[in-house]
Amino acid sequence: MHNEFENEEDDWRPDKCKLRRWLEKGLGIAAVAVAFSLIGLLCVRLVLSKPPSSMKTMVWTESAIAAYQSEGESFSVTFYPSTDSFSKDGMFSISHITYIESIGQFQATVRYNERSFNYIREDYGLS
Repeated sequence: MHNEFENEEDDWRPDKCKLRRWLEKGLGIAAVAVAFSLIGLLCVRLVLSKPPSSMKTMVWTESAIAAYQSEGESFSVTFYPSTDSFSKDGMFSISHITYIESIGQFQATVRYNERSFNYIREDYGLS
């Protein structure tokens, strides 16, 4: 129905039942809560994601073990503090840099994105 100004009047519509109004509001609030919870969970995961402890330790190679056994207490390992350094495309990151001067060994933890394998296969024609 329209009034004299050609605006629709809502007076003629019956009110929705109380249960239906509560359900609609409840579902709307629940949807918003789920969306914010999901966004919050993703943000917390992003901030708290760190490499596992096994990636933070030095890898003992045969030459490192031999140098340690021969040098004893004078065997020195230098750990360089670093944060994750990502490549431009975000495929690789380097962290936990270790240098053993006596044997000239450099170790770094390299993390990669799984999709990098697809690009490498395409670029180099690997199967």
